[in-house]
Amino acid sequence: MRYAKALQEFERVCGNRQLSDDYLRDQKCETRKNVPVAIEFSYGVVYLRDDAVDALLARIKELEARCKK
Repeated sequence: MRYAKALQEFERVCGNRQLSDDYLRDQKCETRKNVPVAIEFSYGVVYLRDDAVDALLARIKELEARCKK
């Protein structure tokens, strides 16, 4: 999968599904603080929490901006 496609898909899904920790807490749901950063969802398939992906994408964008200078 190419980076641009992964970014586009992540932003689309998060735009539709991502909820804040405050909202989750208000709904008596687990927050990101109580969930592992990465889990093996299925054999060989690892999932990252959305906030971890946000941090990685921010770093990638920062590095890309430096390369363009």
